[in-house]
Parts: sequence; C-alpha cells; structure tokens
Amino acid sequence: MSSPPLSNTPEGSEVNVDFDKDGNWDSTFGEGAAIHAPQWVRDIVVASLRIEWLVIPHSDDSTKNHIVGNAKFANGKCCGYSAARISMEVGSEKVVPSLQGSPAQDYQPGTFTVKLLSYAAKTHNSAHDLTYTCASGTTMGAILDAAISENMHHFVFLPYEVKDMGRWKGCGDFILNFWAKLLRSKLITNAAPKENAETVLSTDLMTTFRPGIDPFTTGIGKGRFINWQRVQDANVPETAYSSLAPS
Repeated sequence: MSSPPLSNTPEGSEVNVDFDKDGNWDSTFGEGAAIHAPQWVRDIVVASLRIEWLVIPHSDDSTKNHIVGNAKFANGKCCGYSAARISMEVGSEKVVPSLQGSPAQDYQPGTFTVKLLSYAAKTHNSAHDLTYTCASGTTMGAILDAAISENMHHFVFLPYEVKDMGRWKGCGDFILNFWAKLLRSKLITNAAPKENAETVLSTDLMTTFRPGIDPFTTGIGKGRFINWQRVQDANVPETAYSSLAPS
C-alpha cells in the first residue's frame, strides 16, 4: 500500500498499541476493527474470497495498488449487505514496545479491518482481481479467526522511499500471508483462482495494475508481523518480495 507522506508523531501522543483491544465497531457504517466484529457478522457464511488491486484515488502512475480481500456472502444479502472487505489498514500512531524506533517514522501499526458492502461485484476502483472458492459452510468468523487466533493481526507497516517520498508498505504482504493461511486451513479450497487456473497470486501481487498503462512489476513491500512466525512455502516465495529495504 502507498499512503500519504510520513509524518512525525505529535507530541504527547506516544501511547502503546494494543492489537487485541484497540479500535471499535461502527454499527452505523458497518465497519471497524476485525477483533470487534459483532457475532451476527461472524456468523455469515462466505462463498468466495476475491483479492482486489485497488487504485488509490488522486495517486500518480507510480503508486502501487492497495491490496484487499472481498468476502462474498453465500446466501445473498444479510441485513442489507452482500459482501465484506477484509484488509490491513494503516492505524493509529501508537508505540509497539517490542520494536525499536518511533511510530510514524520507523513503523506504523496496522488495523485488521472489516467493512461491510452493499454490493457483491468487484469494487469500482479495482484494476485487477482474483477469486478463490471457500469451503462449504465457511463463516466470516472462521476467516477472521484464521488470522486473529495466531496473532497475525499484530502487524506494522514499514516505510519505503518512493520518488523521494516516504510511503507505508505492507498491505500486499499481509494479504498474501493471510490468503496462504486460509489455504493451509482449508478454508480456501484451491490455490488456483477462478479467472485463470495458471495464475499465481504471489506473482500478481508483485505487479501494479492501473487503467491506461501497462502493468509493471516492483515486488511486494514487506511489513512486519510482530507475534507470528512467517511460513515460507511455494505460495509465499521470498522471490516475490521487493529487493528494496525499508528506509
């Protein structure tokens, strides 16, 4: 993900992050931290998970996509919603005690986020997407807990220099590892997407897709999992990651 330029942490705002308690659920807008998703959301059965490459509004052609998941509900609309976006978003400027450095300069805590959607079709600003079938009976709760139960949501974005500007990276890294965890847990039935069985997710996540220009490859910008050990396998190859080091 590319975000606005890095900022300094405001004086007096150095509060420790709590990945298991911070945030809330906004019932008016149907969105919030995944750890606070209400039980009725967790009980919804999901048919498929679509990975989307979103174009960030008002960004230039060198800006990478924001990578998100889109869980399509199996039984049509539920309380007016047809799907849910699942993503890792840049969170508050809070201190992670186990890390050296300062928030908003050396790292930025992420928030594992759910946003309910009234539509099941791909997002209008998605430039590319791949769809994976979920096992029969898979619920939103099972999908979210695949990450939460192993503390994958304890995650920070790291800064990278892009055109002399600092940008936070890590959304694609999180989604790739989250998807691979769902696959290992058999919540996703097959590593081959519906669109093209030959497509490899890690390869496409190395690529930026934008309307009107040819796709270009830069590699996945790594974030950092604080309390989860990465699993390196054929679905998450080290070669998919950018050779650039965080700034």
